[in-house]
Amino acid sequence: MYRERALELAFMNRPDLRALGNRLAAEEAALGLAHREFYPDFEVEGAYDAFWQEKPLRSMVGVNVNVPLRLSRRHAAVAEAEARVAQRGAQLARLSDQANFEVQEAYSQVVESEKVVR
Repeated sequence: MYRERALELAFMNRPDLRALGNRLAAEEAALGLAHREFYPDFEVEGAYDAFWQEKPLRSMVGVNVNVPLRLSRRHAAVAEAEARVAQRGAQLARLSDQANFEVQEAYSQVVESEKVVR
């Protein structure tokens, strides 16, 4: 019971673990943006041009559509973002394992100290 609580406190109070977790969240958000690059962009625009002499021609409404055609560049961006997410995940796992080891080591020392005191 004490060991689990010590692990929880260690993970909550380690700024390096929190920072790496935040970096992982940022990389995941970048991956989501890379996936969104495959969607077409729509823009609606309106204008009023007083230089036309005919009143029906003065107001204009239009739609711009940007269709993504260069898919290889977008696939490469997604692959790069996925690699960064995997890298941050591995860094977080390594740092979590290190923190877990340190907590386990400290807990073992406390248990050993209790035996010596008794």
